[in-house]
Formats: sequence, C-alpha cells, structure tokens
Amino acid sequence: MNIPQPRFLLRDPKGTTPTLISCHLRFTNERIVFSIGEKIIPIEWDFSKQRAINSKKYPHNSELNVWIDKIDTDLKSLFRTYNLEKITPSTEMIKDGISNSILNKVESKIPSLLKFIDSYIVECKKIKNPSTVKTYITTYTHLKSYAKLHNSNLDYSSITLDFYNSFLNYMMHNLNLSQNTIGKHIQVFKTFLNEATDRGYNKKLEFRGRKFKRLTEPVESIYLNIEELDIIRRLDLKDKPSLERVRDLFLIGCYTGGKNGQIDHPIAN
Repeated sequence: MNIPQPRFLLRDPKGTTPTLISCHLRFTNERIVFSIGEKIIPIEWDFSKQRAINSKKYPHNSELNVWIDKIDTDLKSLFRTYNLEKITPSTEMIKDGISNSILNKVESKIPSLLKFIDSYIVECKKIKNPSTVKTYITTYTHLKSYAKLHNSNLDYSSITLDFYNSFLNYMMHNLNLSQNTIGKHIQVFKTFLNEATDRGYNKKLEFRGRKFKRLTEPVESIYLNIEELDIIRRLDLKDKPSLERVRDLFLIGCYTGGKNGQIDHPIAN
C-alpha cells in the first residue's frame, strides 16, 4: 500500500478571522478528516505548500509549522508500520491510530482557559476594533481577580451553572457593576468559550444552556418632545446672551439629531 499524503486545509479559506486547520487523509477510497487543534488567519496561510507563512512579517508561525510537520510525519509513520507488518488497515484502525498517537498529543497542547483567553486577546488585537479588545481585557481581568479571590483554577471543567451564579454574585457585590455591564461581560466570556470550543479545547457545553444567560435591565431614556423644545426656543434670553448661545447650541443639537442628520424642526421663528 502506498503511503498517503496528508493534506492540511483551512475550514474557511476565504475568511478574515482565525479559522481551524484540518488534516485530510485519503487511503483505499476512504477519507478521514480531523482538526489539528490550531487556527490561523487565511492571509497567513500558503495554500500551495499547505503550511503557515513563516516570514519576518509572521515569525510566530514557525512553531505552528513544526506541529503540522510532526502530524504529517506521525501519520506516514503509522502507515509505514502497517506496511512492514503487511497489514491493510481498515478505516477504524487508522482512526484508532490517529486517536492514540496524534490526537492525544493535541490534547497535551491544550492551554488552560485563562492562558487561552490571554493568547486569544493578543490575536484579536490584529483583527478587531480597539474598543472591543478593551472590553475583552476588562472581562479577562475580572475573571482573573475572581479566580484569585476564590483560589480557583478556573479551567474548562469548572465552567458550570454554579460558577455562573458565583461569578454574577462577584461582579454584582464585589465589583458593584450594573446588570447591563455584568451582562456585557457574560456575553464576552461566552465568546471566549465558544472560541475555545471551536478550537477543540473545551468539551463542556453547559455555558450554552438557557440559564447561562446575559443579564439586562431596562434603561430609562430621557428626552424632550417638540412642544417642550418649542418652549425652550421661545424663551426670551436677550438680556442673558451667554445663556442664549448655550440654548441655541442645545437646540441645534436636538433638531439635527434626526435620521441622516437632517433638521427635523425649524429653529427660526
């Protein structure tokens, strides 16, 4: 039996954000696909070589290529072993070999939850809005302070409904945050967990349950209607020119705050 050539392809080759790298293996009319546990931004991928671009611009990709080469070598070695023993392996035999000799190594590469979040934020600095990254950092800081206070390892297996309730209590009473702010951090934390799950790091999906939800509270919107604005517009402030100017600027802001910046109501008499 010929030694098959593993192919390393991207799940979303046209994407602009990090996407999973999968290994595709064909042999005896069979096909096996599995994730290698790593992601990359497509622009950093050499599609012809099926490897990450390793250059001065992307020096961080050298370690990833070492990992891909290792998987490539281990797969070929697996088939060579069967060849030497004159065995034609079944699909299940190859899957077992991949599970035992390769995917176990993938498991050993899984970072802790907090370490993953830290590295993910570094990735996001290249592709996301700075305000979004700032929110990510704040959520990450709250998670670390919570873990320190509770002397908790805070890894994937510990993200349960009990953790959710405890973390809510911490943000509400220790940090004195509003419900909407707490809800925002829960949403960001779920973003972290979804990303870790997509990469194959997290197997615990309790965070996707109905009770693991984002909190919100109604926000009171205070505004003036047209009649109230007219009362302010008609005030006689000729003897107080400074207030008259402030009033006029205020009204301009109110009247030009409509759709597409158009004036919704005339200021002049």
